Amino acid sequence: MKPFALLTLILMLTNCLGCLNTPNGDDPDTTNTEESLGLLWEYEYDYQGWGPRAMPKLVGDSLILMTGDQFISCIYADSGLVKWQYPLPGENESKIRHLLFDDTQFYGWQQSIGNRVFALDIQTGLENWSVDSCGYIFRHGLSQNYYYAPYYNKLHKFSLDGIVSDTINSDHSFLIASSFEGKVYGSQSWSPKGNPKSVGRIICYDEETMDSLWAHNEPGGSLAMCYPVFEDDILYVGTIWGANNKVLALNAETGEVIWENGSNSISAIKVLLAGDILYVETGASVRALNKETGSQIWRSNLPNPDESPTLCYLDGYIYIENYGRLYILDANTGEGVHSMRGPDNASVEQVSTGSGKIFVQSTQHLYAFSPYDPEKDTD
Repeated sequence: MKPFALLTLILMLTNCLGCLNTPNGDDPDTTNTEESLGLLWEYEYDYQGWGPRAMPKLVGDSLILMTGDQFISCIYADSGLVKWQYPLPGENESKIRHLLFDDTQFYGWQQSIGNRVFALDIQTGLENWSVDSCGYIFRHGLSQNYYYAPYYNKLHKFSLDGIVSDTINSDHSFLIASSFEGKVYGSQSWSPKGNPKSVGRIICYDEETMDSLWAHNEPGGSLAMCYPVFEDDILYVGTIWGANNKVLALNAETGEVIWENGSNSISAIKVLLAGDILYVETGASVRALNKETGSQIWRSNLPNPDESPTLCYLDGYIYIENYGRLYILDANTGEGVHSMRGPDNASVEQVSTGSGKIFVQSTQHLYAFSPYDPEKDTD
C-alpha cells in the first residue's frame, strides 16, 4: 500500500474511533468548557483510594457536601470555599454511597474503623455522636424521625440522637434502606443454592412498629442495587445483575405492581424522576420511560459500560458521567449535545445539579458550572 493511502486509512480509522467514544465528536483538549458551561469556581482536593463514591449534594442552596479524600467536606456553594471538614477515622477514604442529612445533622458511616455510624453538626462538622458495629454496605436511609443503617443481616433503626431504637433481623443481608411517608423499605439480594439466578426483594415496614407490611420478590434479578425514588405513593425501582432485568413501579402502600418494563432488558443502576419522565441509567445507556406506563420513549447509548450512578437533571438536560467523561443529553430526545473531561483534563468521577448549578467532581477538583448553554457551545 502506498504511504499516502496508508496515512489516509489511519486518519479515517482514528476519526471513526473518536466518534464511537464521544458521541458528539469533541476532543477533551479542545472542548471550550468555560464558555459552554460557564466555570464559576473550583476546589482542589487530594484523591484518596477509590475516590468519591457519592455524588456531591447540596444542603439547601448555600452549601455542598462532598467526599473523595480523607474528609467529609462542606463547601460554600457560591464560592467553593471550605466551611468545615471532618477527618475520617483511620485517615481512609469515605465509602459512603449516598450522602444523608437533615436541617441539623449529617449522617454517615465508616467501614474501616468498627463499622461506625456517626452524626455531625451540619453547621460546624463537629461529631455529635457515634456508634460502633452498626453500619455497613451501600446506601443508608433517613426519615424525619429516624436514621436507618443496614448491617449485614440486620437493619438498625436509630433515633436522631444516636440511640438504636429497633433492629430487624433477616435471613439475608440488607443492602439499601430508604423511607417514604412513614414506611421503611429494605432491599436485599441473594443467590439460592442450586439456582444460578439471583433473587431480589424489597420489604416494606411500618416505621414506628417495624412490623412487616409487604414484600416484593424478583426471582430473575436483584432489586438491591438500585436506590428507589418515590412520588405520589408510587415506588420506582429497577433490577441489576439479573437474568431478566427490568424497571418497575410499585404501589408504595401495598407493594402491588403498577407496571413493569422487562421487554427492553433494562439493567437499572439508577432511576431519576423529572416531571413526567423516569430516566434510567443502565451503565451503557440512558433510557427515558413514561412514568405512567413504563413504556420506553427513547434510548441513548453511552460509549462504555460504567456502573457509576451519577445521573442528574437540570433545565431540560441530562448530565451523566461515563467512563471518566461528562456527557450532556437533551432530556426530550436523548440526543448527545456535549461531552468533556474536567478543565484539569482529569477523569470525571461524579456529577450533580442544584441551585442552578452543575457540580462536576474530577479526580483533582470539584467544579461548579453554570448550566449548559447551547448557544455558547462552539464544538
